Amino acid sequence: MVAEVALGISFLYFINTHGKGVEGSQLTSKLHAAYGIDQPFTQSIDFAQNKFNCCGTQGDTDYDRSTWRNSKLGGSEVVVPWTCCPLNDSVSEIPSYMNPVPINATACQTQINELHTKSHRYKEGCNTPVEEWFRKDALTFLLMGLILFVLQVSALTAAICLCRKVK
Repeated sequence: MVAEVALGISFLYFINTHGKGVEGSQLTSKLHAAYGIDQPFTQSIDFAQNKFNCCGTQGDTDYDRSTWRNSKLGGSEVVVPWTCCPLNDSVSEIPSYMNPVPINATACQTQINELHTKSHRYKEGCNTPVEEWFRKDALTFLLMGLILFVLQVSALTAAICLCRKVK
């Protein structure tokens, strides 16, 4: 139980310090340099963009200066990753972020800003929704751990009381 308390305290510390060392500009720099090149990083960004209906770290313009775009790793006409577009989830049995098929590819990839609505391309960055998701899930795990701790202390107290009654 002492280890559980120590783990809970370290978890609280982790929740409060998570992300404070990583500024949005640092993550945007990583996106510029690593998206499309570092496969695990690329899949993580694609997952977040698909799950939270967002694009980039700060917004869809994050890709304008990226190595992915400048090297045309997504194709010559692709200005943002397909996961920045609403996806057709019924096309494949694998998760849509791993095999993205946009509902309207042309409207998503157009460079005319007036045509970009949320139904064609996500404009908001992923920093805020990912941080909110992390904090919500971390709080859920913390509460589950606290409930488990209370149940263990109650069981231990009941066992001690029963042992005293038997004597």
